Amino acid sequence: GNNPALRVAASGADVKLIGLSSYVRTGGSYIVVKTDSPLNTLQDLKGKKVAYLTGTVRHSNFSKALNSVGLTTNDVEGLNLPFEASGPALLRGDIDAIVETDSTAAKLVDTSEARILFDTGTHPEWNVP
Repeated sequence: GNNPALRVAASGADVKLIGLSSYVRTGGSYIVVKTDSPLNTLQDLKGKKVAYLTGTVRHSNFSKALNSVGLTTNDVEGLNLPFEASGPALLRGDIDAIVETDSTAAKLVDTSEARILFDTGTHPEWNVP
């Protein structure tokens, strides 16, 4: 994706970018909770532990989703975790929600271990960081 190049450039490194490309299809980010979670709305995430990979489109979409209901990422306990760590942590109950791509979320949802709390695809304009 775009993020590695943008992060290096933002750190002040002498980087020459020829071009950037990114593809996040509509509905590409989901907020996922365990199937039996009592959380049902974005507002329910206030004060909860939510894992997302910082600096990604998923992070940006999550921030925009929270803003749409009057919350910010400061209203949740954000954890910078990749899916390899966040998926198992969600299933163990160590965290309350994860923000992931459609294919990654499907790995949990298809096994009925988790469900989608919110689909950022309802706002395709959010898919631009």
